[in-house]
Formats: sequence, structure tokens, C-alpha cells
Amino acid sequence: NYNSSDDSLLLRLQKEAQEISTSEPALSCMLHRTVLHPDATTFEKAVAIAVSHRLSLSVGSTGGGCGSPDLCPNVLQDIFLSAVQSKHKEAGHAIATALAQDALAYVRRDPACDTLLEPILFFKGYAAVVCHRVAHIQWHLSKTENKRKSFVSLWIQSQASSAFGVDIHPAAAIGCGLMLDHATGIVVGETASIGDGCTLLHGVTLGGTGKDKGRDRHPKVGHHVLIGAGTQVLGNISVGDGAKIGAGSVVLRPVPHGTTAVGVPARIVGWAKEKYPGSSVDVRLLDVVSAVGAGDEEDGNDDNDQPAPSLQQEDNGEDDSKEEEEHDDEAELQSEQEIELAYSTTSLDRNKPKMQHSVSFKEEKEANNNGEDTKQQQTTSTLERRIKIGRSLSADATSSISMRKSLFRCTNAPEEDIFCPYRDFFCGSSSSASSNNSKPLLSPLYSSPKEATTSPKYQSNKGKNVTGIITFPKLQHYLQKEGATNCQVGETFMELLKRDYNVHKKRQGYVTFSVFETEFVKVAEKYTDIGRERLEMMMKEEMV
Repeated sequence: NYNSSDDSLLLRLQKEAQEISTSEPALSCMLHRTVLHPDATTFEKAVAIAVSHRLSLSVGSTGGGCGSPDLCPNVLQDIFLSAVQSKHKEAGHAIATALAQDALAYVRRDPACDTLLEPILFFKGYAAVVCHRVAHIQWHLSKTENKRKSFVSLWIQSQASSAFGVDIHPAAAIGCGLMLDHATGIVVGETASIGDGCTLLHGVTLGGTGKDKGRDRHPKVGHHVLIGAGTQVLGNISVGDGAKIGAGSVVLRPVPHGTTAVGVPARIVGWAKEKYPGSSVDVRLLDVVSAVGAGDEEDGNDDNDQPAPSLQQEDNGEDDSKEEEEHDDEAELQSEQEIELAYSTTSLDRNKPKMQHSVSFKEEKEANNNGEDTKQQQTTSTLERRIKIGRSLSADATSSISMRKSLFRCTNAPEEDIFCPYRDFFCGSSSSASSNNSKPLLSPLYSSPKEATTSPKYQSNKGKNVTGIITFPKLQHYLQKEGATNCQVGETFMELLKRDYNVHKKRQGYVTFSVFETEFVKVAEKYTDIGRERLEMMMKEEMV
């Protein structure tokens, strides 16, 4: 809501500068050349003079062969002053508004920042964004008037990258209220965009894929997004409003709004509790509601969906029967084989992975019964390794979730399983995902006949008893037939999952039919391009 005619920020800035000039005289000369300069009559002019002065001192001071800068400091200052007074808007905001909101973002979010003066004079993240906004103005003016790229913009980008360690292409669109915390190593590509109120930490890359000129190949980050240190977001994918991405993640698929993603490659682990993660800066991901798991909600467990024995119970050998133990062992071995398949680099054919060293549990048990000490040691080592793998892939390693429940893998596309951000959710089987049966949307919750009797049953609005759930591959198959993109499917699924959690208070990794029947049409209408009439027709066809 900043207005250039409002001089409250300028008065605050110059008051802080006067106090520092009096208490620390060594900085008096620098302050009078920047924020206390006679031409600094508005806040945005003070920022332009300060950052252009800093840029001219940081680079190019030995150019020209006679100690003069490559670009005259006065000319550079005029470029900055002209840009901040321009009426051109970036991401819907005038540059004066954006500069003010950017500075205030540091004061509000960075606990190390006590004054408005600090980011303007010392924070390289803020200086880099100011340089980008000036370069962005010059870029679009040149494109409009001269029909070509601006070399002045490219010079500013290059020098700002050298001076501040942040590389932002002039064509990238950035909203207001952006904080680049520490900033070193941040890269933003040509066709990337960042919404309002976002926070990016050092080492973040919004990178592209491919080499085709003019191709839209970089990420689109929504409003109020938090991206942790060292995160790489690659390709023309979207990160929805209010999303959080944990430090060190590699994001290769779209991240729906309000969700939290973490890992290499990144997977979705839950929702952000706060409405504006970009402002709260929860870099440790403490305020996250897990989307998968059961057993720790206030309402307790539903009788129709009792959790399987925990890992600790399996380690202590407290299984109720040998039959259940063998079932768990086989599921555990199958999970490990899927892991080896996903990470296999020695086999060119992913459908025929090399698993000569895999040892079945039955062989290990026979060896134990025969009293072979060597085999017993190998079995113990193998069990420990498999349990360790399961815990590392679990969405919530501290919860008492069975190996079968915590290692549900998305098998809709086995060759891309490791890249699926929903691979910790219940995804059914590949055969059911591609099935053309009369009810393609419903997946059985359990695979064994014994457990199928406890599958949740709901009565539809038409009075029919429906047994089944809606998984991500099923919804993907259902919506993509109508032209929905993977991003739209993800947004729809996560919103349905959130509403299911609000109703049942259980983190199940799938959508129950009772919630789907009442919420699907309005959610899909909001997040896809499918019309309401067609969505209602799809529901009628499903219930026939």
C-alpha cells in the first residue's frame, strides 16, 4: 500500500541515518553520499542512489585503462533514478511500491535486522533485487521501443551478479515483498516468476530445462512461498501459493498450493499450518501437518481402518501369527526390491534390474532353523538394513506406522516412480491405475482378502453402498482424460485430501468416497479448466 507521496519511510530512513552519522562519524561520508544525498527526496530515490553507489564501487573501478569506471557513476545513478520513477509495473506492482515492500520484508522477517537502514546499505539480497528491478524496466523498455534486448540490462545483471553473488535474469518477473535471506548463490532464470511475499534462502536455483530459445522453461513460484537453502527447482513447473520446500530439496514436479515438499527428489509430506509461510520463515518445517499416517490424531483410530503393527513391534517379534509375519516379510522385501529398482544404475533395462544379491526371507528363516550362525548374522544385518531404509523413506519416521503403510509407492509409472512427489501416499497398483473397468476411480484399500472385509463402506447420495477410496493415480487417470494437466491434478488431489482430513481427522494418503462425492465438483472446477457441467456429468457417470 506504499505511495511515493508518503514520506514516512523516507523520514524513518533518514532519521536512522542521522543517528548513525552522529554515533559513528566514520560512516558519515558514506551516508551523505547515499541516503542523506540532497537528491534523495523520496524513499525510492534514496534506495536508487544508495544501491547504484554501492554497485559502482563494487565492480568496474579499474576499467577504461585510466582508473575510471566502465560506466560513469553519474550515468548509472541516472539510470536507477529514471527506473524507480517509471510507471512500468513488474508482476502488477510499481517499482516504488516493490522497493518499499522489499525493504519492510527484511525488517519484519529477519531477526538480525533492526532498522530500515540495514537492508538498503548492507544486505546483498536486497541490493540484488533492486538491481534486477532496474534491469527489468530497461529490458522491457528496450523490447517495446527497439524490439531487441537491452545490453544495459545485461550489464547491470552481470555486474550485480559479480558484486552480490545473485544472478537474476532481467526478463524474470518478481512480485513485491521478496526477501532473499543471505542470498549468496541464488539463480533465477529468464522465464521464471516469483509471487508476492516470498522468502528464498541462499543457494536456491529456479532453473530451466532444455535449450530451445523462447521456450517457457523455468519455474513459476506463487505467492507467500518459502524455499529453503540449497533447493533446486527445475523446469517449467509451478509451486503453488503458500507452499513450503525444505532445504536441500530437488523439485522436479509441480508442488500444489499450501503443501510442504522435501527430499531428493522432492516429495509431498503434508500441509503448511500457517497461511503465509513466506512471512513466517519456518525453515525447520516445524509447522507442518503430515498428509500420510495414522494413529496420533485426537479422535483416535477408526475401527474400520486399524493400523498395522509398528516397526518396533516387528523388531520384538510380537506378531500375532506366522501368517501375518510372512505377509509383512514379503511386503517388506517387495518394498526393498522397488527401492533397488528405482535406484538401479547398472541395468539399462529398468524392467529387468540386477538383484542377484537379494536374499528372500524364507531362505533366511530356513538357515536360522538349521542353526547356521553365519546365515543368522547375515539375516540380522539384512533386517537392520531394510528397516533403516523403510524408516528413511517414511513420511513420519517417529510415528508407529507399519512398513506396509509407510512405504506405499506410486506404481502408476514405475520408470518415474522415484520422481513422483506423491510416492509416500497410498497409490494402489499399476494394473488398477490403467484398468478400464466400470469403476475406474475407486481403488480397494487392502490387497489381501482377509483385510478387504474391513475396507471403509459409505452410502452414496443415491443410496448405494460404495466400498473404495480415491487415490492419486486414479484421480490422475480420471481427470487427464478430460485434458487436465499434472499440476491441476495435484492441486485438486491435495485440496480433496485436506478436506478429507478436516472431516475424518486421519492422515490416510487417499480420499474417502464420502468426501469425494460432496467436494469433487467444486474443487475440480476451481483448480482445473473443466467446466462445472462436465464435472457433474462425470460424477453421474461414475455413480451409474
